[in-house]
Amino acid sequence: MNSETDGVLEFPKHLCADLHRMRDNKLSHDVVFVVNNQRFPAHRCLVAAASPVLQSVLMNGMKETSERDIVLKEVDVEPWKGVLDYMYTDRMNLLDVERALKYLNCADWLQMEELVEVIFAFLERNLASRIAMKFLSQLTVLA
Repeated sequence: MNSETDGVLEFPKHLCADLHRMRDNKLSHDVVFVVNNQRFPAHRCLVAAASPVLQSVLMNGMKETSERDIVLKEVDVEPWKGVLDYMYTDRMNLLDVERALKYLNCADWLQMEELVEVIFAFLERNLASRIAMKFLSQLTVLA
């Protein structure tokens, strides 16, 4: 189907990238997450849509609903930055098992189920190859 001929208009795919750029330039953000005294500006609507936990925190009608700074004690800086960037870009660079485990804890706390599944898949692939390499190295030593 051609979007132009069937009357269906697609939402611009660059919108998240535009929001990410606006966040990086500190434009129009309406919330700041504070993690270990580091400040991370964001857009309430986007992070609430990405995380049921943040949706509850930001839209529950309690004091956090109107506060600009939200302190997150449950996460560390590195995984929070990675997960927040993922919310804006739909990309994450896991690099290694150790980083993936940190990001997994953060994504799990935020109840971001799809991200948790992606990280689990990464861990399964990488741990399986690590186990296989260790097993093969032990076989080499025994031979």
